Amino acid sequence: MKKVSILFFLILFTLANAYAYEVSSIEFSDVAIEYPEEQRVELGAITDRFPVDTPVIHALIHLKGVGENDSIVVRWVSIDALPKPNTNLGEVELFIDPYTKLLHVYYNNRDLQLPAGRYTLELYSNGRLLSRKEFTLYSNKYGKTEKESIHHISGISEIYLAKEVKENSDGTITPIGVGDHFPNSQHNIFVIIPYKNLEEGTPYSLEWIVVNDGINRDKSIYKKEGIIRYAGREKKGTIVGNIHLPRDWPDGIFEVVFRLDGKPVMRKRYTIGDVSKLERSVQPAEAPDEALQKQLITRLADWMLASIEKKDLNPLYEHSVHSWRDRTDWKALKHGFHGIFHAHLKWKEIFAQTPKLLPSKRLANGAIRLQAIYPGINSVDVLLEGTFYKEDGEWRLLGFALEPVNP
Repeated sequence: MKKVSILFFLILFTLANAYAYEVSSIEFSDVAIEYPEEQRVELGAITDRFPVDTPVIHALIHLKGVGENDSIVVRWVSIDALPKPNTNLGEVELFIDPYTKLLHVYYNNRDLQLPAGRYTLELYSNGRLLSRKEFTLYSNKYGKTEKESIHHISGISEIYLAKEVKENSDGTITPIGVGDHFPNSQHNIFVIIPYKNLEEGTPYSLEWIVVNDGINRDKSIYKKEGIIRYAGREKKGTIVGNIHLPRDWPDGIFEVVFRLDGKPVMRKRYTIGDVSKLERSVQPAEAPDEALQKQLITRLADWMLASIEKKDLNPLYEHSVHSWRDRTDWKALKHGFHGIFHAHLKWKEIFAQTPKLLPSKRLANGAIRLQAIYPGINSVDVLLEGTFYKEDGEWRLLGFALEPVNP
């Protein structure tokens, strides 16, 4: 009887341990920087809405209670996107180290771009659904803010932008550091909107827009939604919104649009950093012809080879778009190239060969993405990718990648 009890206890313990850990939250962003030495990940602006041409969709999963031999199944699912709604787009099982608190996963939307629609990230352990979170890909046609007519409504008179907010004992909110210009290091920017005599239950939304940061124009980056409510008899309240970026903001012109019941009621513009840099002429350009594509790929190959030989990304940095390179974490990029720098491949011989150009792609911000496959040595082909943007009449880099592909 004693042996049976011990066995029963072990079975119960095993079953309980199999479901011991949990997912506390999931955050999405189009930017993520990993710091392996510090075991942390920084996301860009947190959002669940992305343009369809977003290259990578990052997800940061917050975990609790991960133990020995735990694993997680990550599944990306299309909910209503045509032509195949309710489709499993792919899944992978990952084994997690004990005590892991953050797990960074991502969906590569660069090669086979997903259509507009709703999607979800689902997380499973031992066949049990731990958590799921939905996100949306929208067409660029609707992703850009439209200059809609403002509907003037009594009861709302001002939008305040502030560095901090203070909640008073009577429930009111006091904005601190109000202004319309902020330093790049101001990671939190609060929006405060006092209101009165509005109909309770009316839906509202706050939308943050990049008007111009040297690369993006009229791009929606974050949206917060809510409902008008009152705490007491007096019909007064305050809407507080906050956009957070864990790294420094780029120089740029931004805007917040407040909508009530779907109608734009107020719009507030603000600037971050040195906006004078935006006076550079940065014009979208037509897609280059095949001869120019070959020329640009050859230049990129030369810059990439120089970077590999020096084990330093400075040759690529020098030929990048100014506003992009100034806000990019080059230390993290260099860390990502560690494997390439130390790969035992004959890079000079590889880049000396004639590449096969893949179809170019025009991005929504006017940039051109070029890809070429270089026949490799020892049956390892190499994909070289560069995103180019025309700045002051010169084609400069807005991104780059180098990776082996199947022969």
